Amino acid sequence: MDTIFCILHDVRVDDSLKRFVFASEEDMDRFCEFISQYQRSGPGNGYGAYWIRMRDTQYLKAIPNGVERSLDPRRVESMAHSILKRRGVDITRDYTPPVAGRREGAITFDWALLDAGY
Repeated sequence: MDTIFCILHDVRVDDSLKRFVFASEEDMDRFCEFISQYQRSGPGNGYGAYWIRMRDTQYLKAIPNGVERSLDPRRVESMAHSILKRRGVDITRDYTPPVAGRREGAITFDWALLDAGY
């Protein structure tokens, strides 16, 4: 079975729009939910975070040139802290960081607290 990569278009990173490649649709969906939760947490102007204006995706059997193949761990960590702070979670005690990795040259994303009901 061929690997199908998921391209997420128009992700705003500060003042630019980028395309990100994910190793699976599930990884992309978890990342989109993470961004959605961040946006709902009332974080401000979005600088220093990832933003999605409109979810535009593409499915390919190969990774094209000009796509982002990894996430900035400091940016992801900062967004996670903002989500949990807004929810009143004691980050020093109850925090499990998001896991942004790579498989077959594409992004993987998971966060145990994404669906934890915090």
